[in-house]
Amino acid sequence: MAAVAWSVVMQWGLRSVQLGTYLVLARLLVPADFGSFALATAMVGLVETMASLGMTEAVAQHRAPTRVQLDAAHTLVLVTGAVAAAAVAVAGAALMIVTDGPLPVVLVGLSGTLLLGAWRVVPEALLRRNLQFREVATAAVLGTATGAAAAILVAERGGGLWALIVQQLVTYLTTGIAIRRRVRSTRLRLVNPNHARELANVGWRIATASTLSSVNRKADDLFLGAHQPANVVGLYTAGYTLSDSAETGISGALAQVALPAFSRVADEPARLRARYLRSVQASVVISFPVFATLAAFALPAVVVLLGRSWQGAAPVLALVAAMSFIRSAGHLNAPLLVTVGRSDVVLRIMVGQAAASTMLFATVAPWGMIAMAWAVVARVAASLPVTLFAVRRCAGVELTAWSRLILAPAACAALSAVAALMFTQAMPVAADTAAVLVVGVGLSVVFYLGSMAVVAPHTLAGVLNHSLGRIARKPQET
Repeated sequence: MAAVAWSVVMQWGLRSVQLGTYLVLARLLVPADFGSFALATAMVGLVETMASLGMTEAVAQHRAPTRVQLDAAHTLVLVTGAVAAAAVAVAGAALMIVTDGPLPVVLVGLSGTLLLGAWRVVPEALLRRNLQFREVATAAVLGTATGAAAAILVAERGGGLWALIVQQLVTYLTTGIAIRRRVRSTRLRLVNPNHARELANVGWRIATASTLSSVNRKADDLFLGAHQPANVVGLYTAGYTLSDSAETGISGALAQVALPAFSRVADEPARLRARYLRSVQASVVISFPVFATLAAFALPAVVVLLGRSWQGAAPVLALVAAMSFIRSAGHLNAPLLVTVGRSDVVLRIMVGQAAASTMLFATVAPWGMIAMAWAVVARVAASLPVTLFAVRRCAGVELTAWSRLILAPAACAALSAVAALMFTQAMPVAADTAAVLVVGVGLSVVFYLGSMAVVAPHTLAGVLNHSLGRIARKPQET
């Protein structure tokens, strides 16, 4: 459980630093800078996922990899990383000939991250294999914080878009150095990569699934960037980033804990279903009011956090928060399917989602960022019934029981956010935006807790008692 805890700490730490850096840089740069960078990172991210060959997970999951296999895997990943870096750099240089935009420069600048990332793949896998998540978390947070400091320094000196490029390079370099220092006892050598064939056979399946996941996450940026100017992409990614930070901090952390928690009762189907339903209940009771409030107060949130020059991102934030509201109800479905041995179903669902996302986003991209945000909501709303059907068929979960668990939190969260918004509309026109946001969020929380105490007192009490009970047991467990 300590390993799981450190994994959650890493995710929260990374998201906190990344969001804080984003809020600072948003006041030093312009939306077009973020738009160009988002488009380039979407492209490079897909290449990096494929070039890593899934070796991090393959090595971490292998029962007993030999020293020769580790050396060969390290060599193979370095070779593919170098080839990928060269290909991206050449592509960026070629684009410079045909276009004057900043995208080619960003691609050339970010090409170095492919080699730096490959340099740490196997060392990080060794740390994860040995459950040294504290070391991984420390290295990741250190690298992110160092990159953030470098980016802010460059931005304050007028570096513009280069601040974001420097941030990425410094983050990768610092994280790689920190991870390599923690595995100094295992010095990896360059050997014939053919010895990594067994690991590669496992890794390519993982890399395929990861690539499909990346397509699902980044296809909207790619298609929007192909049809819209960089400032529109920047506003879109700003709204998406604010909601995604909240979703990753809540739903993402819970999903990481879910898999090991489900695995403990994998051989007891009845207990597994009960634990899944309790986890869903706890998740939605916490996440629903957050995303409902974020959707209702999107405009003041954007103005307060990013500045008035970014207020065009407010509609996107409202829609993406609605998407997160829907997705938070089903984010535990994939861990449950993996636990019951149906990872093949998860992969098939991801393939279908990737294909549907590609067609949908390609269709709506010419209509702008609001249409793209609506498409994101539609994709998530359409995929939720599919995963629920898979959960019912593969794990025997009754959908009526699932529906009863989420109905009260969903209704109370939505109505509370709307009621709070109506109250803030009655505030004086001259009221400060920050005051409107604070009052609105406070009222939404009060209304939600009050309505849940009336409509579903046992649900609210059960979640609170379970959470407080775990906190009370923590010192005894340690």
